[in-house]
Amino acid sequence: MDPVAAVTDRIAEIRSQIATVSRLAAGRPPGGVLGTPSGAYGSGAAGASWSPSAGGFDAALETAIAASPGAPGGGAPAAFLGQGVPGQGPAMLGRAAPAWWENPTALAALSGVSSSAAASAGAAPAPASAPVPAVGSGRALVDAKGVPAELRVHGNGKVPAAALSTVAGADGHRLWAPAARSLEALRAAAARDGVSIGVTDSYRPYDVQVDLVRRKGLYSQGGLAAVPGTSNHGWGIAVDLDLDARAQAWMRTHGERYGFVEDVPREPWHWTYRPTH
Repeated sequence: MDPVAAVTDRIAEIRSQIATVSRLAAGRPPGGVLGTPSGAYGSGAAGASWSPSAGGFDAALETAIAASPGAPGGGAPAAFLGQGVPGQGPAMLGRAAPAWWENPTALAALSGVSSSAAASAGAAPAPASAPVPAVGSGRALVDAKGVPAELRVHGNGKVPAAALSTVAGADGHRLWAPAARSLEALRAAAARDGVSIGVTDSYRPYDVQVDLVRRKGLYSQGGLAAVPGTSNHGWGIAVDLDLDARAQAWMRTHGERYGFVEDVPREPWHWTYRPTH
């Protein structure tokens, strides 16, 4: 039997088992908690805990699951069964959250076929989470000048928004992802020390770099702007911070731990991300 047919057959079997155990519960008083001794639905009484009783609905359900052919270890993994509200039993039939038998990974485990085959049978696989860059990470991802290889292909100031990452809590400012995550961690650490660090500028598009030269002059001529197309802001690895005297001292003590260095004379607000590992 091909994998898709196997999953389809298992879904039909499991639904049949659910229907069977549902009929076992038909005589239960309305509102009873699944498997609870008190039968007080949603009572949340202190000390109440879930424990299947012999012949009860939950026990029948567990028995049906345990008897399912191909079930890992003789039954569905606990993670697929779910954990209900503390003190009110396991997750219940009819709840808003998907049940384990609606989970393609669970169905695949029960039937012995891959989750990709389960997805092709009509169940959508859960999206994979992207790894979160560690604080100060990314050294292997930049060139000798500290430019991220993945952004260099776009050109300075030409990096699309999708290639950058929004800095949480910073009014939409964007940076290269490792820099963004490290800045978030840095600001959180400063806040725990009672220090406020604001963000006034981050990624800077090329046309904005040109306008900055017009308004503030070239740095090499006593102004404050880099030659357009050369600014680290244009690579999403530099930020301008709003720092009072205490915050400036905090940054000079702790900034490098998070990968941020003060690397432009005359601009104490300008900090560039240089990965530490």
